[in-house]
Parts: sequence; C-alpha cells; structure tokens
Amino acid sequence: MRKTKAFLFILLLSLNISQGQSAELKFTRTDNQFSYQWQDHNQNTQTLSFKIDKKPLFNLFRKFKAYRPALAQNYLYKQLQAKVPNYQSRYAQIQVKKQGLGVELTVKAQDKAELIKLNAQMLELRTEILNQYLDKHYYMEFTNRFAQAFIKPDHIRIAQESLPLFDDIVAQAQENLKNMSGRDIINYYLSWVQSIPYSTLEDRSQSQGLGFSPPNKLLLENQGDCDSKSTLFISLMRAFFSHLNIVMVYLPNHALVGLQLGHISQDEYISLDGIDYVLAEPTGPGLFKVGEISEQSKQDIMAGRFTVEELPTSH
Repeated sequence: MRKTKAFLFILLLSLNISQGQSAELKFTRTDNQFSYQWQDHNQNTQTLSFKIDKKPLFNLFRKFKAYRPALAQNYLYKQLQAKVPNYQSRYAQIQVKKQGLGVELTVKAQDKAELIKLNAQMLELRTEILNQYLDKHYYMEFTNRFAQAFIKPDHIRIAQESLPLFDDIVAQAQENLKNMSGRDIINYYLSWVQSIPYSTLEDRSQSQGLGFSPPNKLLLENQGDCDSKSTLFISLMRAFFSHLNIVMVYLPNHALVGLQLGHISQDEYISLDGIDYVLAEPTGPGLFKVGEISEQSKQDIMAGRFTVEELPTSH
C-alpha cells in the first residue's frame, strides 16, 4: 500500500513497462464498427465488438493538433492588433510588434498611474488571449515544482467530451456483463485498453502534444501512448460509473489512473483528501490488474513524485 500526498506536476514522457505482456490477437474496423480479440490478465481470450456513432467518432477534436508556439504567438499578435486600439487614447499609446518568435507590447503614457494601469491591463489581455487559444485547441498550461511552465493536452476535458464514444459499449455491458463485479468489469476493460498497441515518441518532453491521441483517434488508429490510453480509460470508466471518483495520476515519465474503490491489502493506492484511489496501469503492454502497477511507478508513488487531476463526476 502507498499513502502519500500529491505535490508534483511534470510533463509526461514515455515509459517501458515489463510484466506479462498484453496481446491484441485480432482487430478489425469497418467504418464505425469495431471488433477486438485479446488475452486478459489470466491469459484467457476475450472479445469485444461495438459501434460508435459517426458524428463523435469522426468529428470530435478535429481542431486538436500538436501545440506549436509559433502559431499561438501569431494568434496572439492578430488578436492584440484588433483589441489594443480600444485601450489607447491621446494620452497613452500601445505598440504591438513581433519580436523573434514572440510578441512585444510597448506602453507609453504621460501619467505614471495610467502607465501602471495599462501595463496590468495588457498583461491580463495577453493571458486571456493565449488561454483562449489553448482552450480552442484542447490544451492547458501548468507549472511544475521548479516554476517551469508547460503546455499539455487538457486530458480531463477531452475525457469528458469523449463519453458519447462509449454508448454502445455501456449498453451491451448492461446485458453481457451484468453478473460480473465492478472490479471484474474494470479489469476486463483495463486488459482491453492495455492490449491496444502502444506507441510513443522518443522525446515527449519536447513534443507538446505531438504524441497524444484523443480517444476517437486512438480507436481509429488502434494505437496510443501512456496519456492517450489513460485518457481513453478514464473516459470509459466515467461512462460506466457516473459517480465514481476518478483521477489522472501524473508521474515524471508516465501516467496512471486512480479509482475510488474498496481496496484489498495488496492493492497499490494513494490517499488524497481522505479518499483512497486504487491505481491502474492502462498503458500496456504490461498486464496489470487494477491495484497492480510497475516497479518504476511504485518508486515514483512512494517518493511522492506525482500529482493528480480529478475527473468531475457526472450528474
């Protein structure tokens, strides 16, 4: 068992996991119909077939692409050019110009108090415009323990907006898996996600979303990296368990999922604000049941090298 407090937020990198290896035995897709065959944690062959409505499958996250600072700064420049004239007067002038890959704002005012006010307003306007750009493209900014700012995909928002992808899976499960316990259902779908082929980039720290695939793209391409597969898994779990507390757990080089379950003695879990979250490794190819994680993940959890983002419950 692991009980500690989260304090560190770090950009995801790739992680190779060794354990019993998951195996996707068969995958077929015809338009919006999907069919899988794989080996689960007990080396039993499992199958899953479902369909996804074409609108969310092919249209969700069409604006998502790798974050490129140059494009963000170009957007900032154009927006500032349009908005800055509203702040100018005969007593105060604001100049907007490109400076290398960035944008420079120069404020001149006759009155010192007016100058201070305008500088504060320009800082607020710049932040507002950049946040609009990030939000439009499904990104967010965060700062690590060393006060370094990074841009990453907004995994939680993407997971929330991906729920329509799983309507048919949930509907079928209500009939086909009705005699299984909640933990068995979680392990069934966890082994499925683990069996989806794993892919990553050599240097995720510089990719700024290049390696991330939203759940619909992951399913269409039948491959994904650690944060892509974790985002798929938390969205799927929310589709099944609308009131279950779920968190994304970020390690220095990896991503896990935490689920508020009744834990048993051998489970790996974290405690946050009085809630215990049993940990799950959706990434693969290591076959880990819920409550089991890799040795590297255990070391990071024990050392407190992690932070979390909470997936809001459905109402």
